[in-house]
Amino acid sequence: MKILTKKWFLISGFYTVTGVLPLLLWLLIPGPQLVVYNLFFFCTTVARVTGLVGLGLFSGNLLLSGRFTFLDRWFGGLDTVYRFHRQTGYDALAVLSLHAAAIMVRSVFFYISSGQLYGISGGLTLTISLGLLAYVLLVMAIFFNIFLSRKLKYEHLKLVHQTLGIILFIAALHSVLISVSFSRSLWLEIYLITLASAGVLSYLWRTLFKEWFVDQQTVLLKSVQQLPGGITELIFDRGTNTFTFIPGQFMFISFSNILFLRENHPFSITSSTADRHISFAAKEVGDFTSKLASLKPGLQARLQGPFGGFTPYNLKHKRQVWIAGGIGITPFLSMCRTLYNRPREFTSYTIFLYYSVVNENDLTFIQELQIIAMKFSNFHVFPWVSADQGYITGKIIADKIDLNNTSIMICGSPRFVFSLKSQCLEHGVKKSDIRTEEFQLL
Repeated sequence: MKILTKKWFLISGFYTVTGVLPLLLWLLIPGPQLVVYNLFFFCTTVARVTGLVGLGLFSGNLLLSGRFTFLDRWFGGLDTVYRFHRQTGYDALAVLSLHAAAIMVRSVFFYISSGQLYGISGGLTLTISLGLLAYVLLVMAIFFNIFLSRKLKYEHLKLVHQTLGIILFIAALHSVLISVSFSRSLWLEIYLITLASAGVLSYLWRTLFKEWFVDQQTVLLKSVQQLPGGITELIFDRGTNTFTFIPGQFMFISFSNILFLRENHPFSITSSTADRHISFAAKEVGDFTSKLASLKPGLQARLQGPFGGFTPYNLKHKRQVWIAGGIGITPFLSMCRTLYNRPREFTSYTIFLYYSVVNENDLTFIQELQIIAMKFSNFHVFPWVSADQGYITGKIIADKIDLNNTSIMICGSPRFVFSLKSQCLEHGVKKSDIRTEEFQLL
């Protein structure tokens, strides 16, 4: 019998609030609602149902993108929240596509039957125009997110993502103006407006009003270290800030005094929990990261967080395999440095770290990791250079390490994570024993 997990209840609750409840409130309106006398009424019913559910899902989807700490805590990590956010975005698009298709079929049927265009007088009405505009913009945003996410820079992809709040506002206005959807039910109207307002406010919370309402820590840049492999490590003086973090978590960083660095970007923490400073490492992959190496000490930065549940303490087994792909080493670096400075936290752990890179000069932190491995017999590090040895695989790891009663952590690009996770599952590792972190928070 499958055990119902906390995550299952959270996901079920989300779909109940955003999809099931609006539908139930609509069905409780006096009089027949599910009218299917002919194709026209059938399409009208489908359009109403999908319009209600689609607006609810879209509103909830935007709430999930708000970086709320309670969601990070409930879902066990902001990366998990964002994966669910992407899934609900696809769900909302599918439902709203059915909504648009039903309206189109109904219009064609009405035109064939009467020779007139249904709902149109003297051109497109404002209501239909708003609905069409919202749908087209949503399709474009999802298209960019699915097919161009690997080609667009983070800054451009984030700009596309931020249009979702505007799209929701247009879609909500479209729904409010359609009286046939909920004009006979004040409770349904209030419920839908509340859902849409919550989504729009979540959008405004993280865009226009973040300077006033979002909790941020101000820190000073202590030093900038340019490391091999095109990696820059930023070290900040924590000053009087008392925030704490768990090894493996990340924070959002912005530099309010520099025009092109004002937007928040997520970076994994690389420092130990015992350090009086806090550090982050990044590889040059976009406009933001390309400017980090030129920063000067003394600059003021703002931190949001910490977020994430990618930590060794949350896993079932203390015998663990850590697999890092390229810059995916950064959360593990915080864990390893904490192991070095606070070994008592890892006395009962046995850890095998695979550090996979393309070229040997990309093994930026290998010497530091090997020094830690020499000091602690329960920590083993294996560098892996794919240009010389081929891609690291689940079989290679399973042939060297017994994966029974072992938890696995994987961090890297989405493709790297998906490949290694699939291969580990093929070698008998339980899905519940694998924890992943993808560098994809949009």
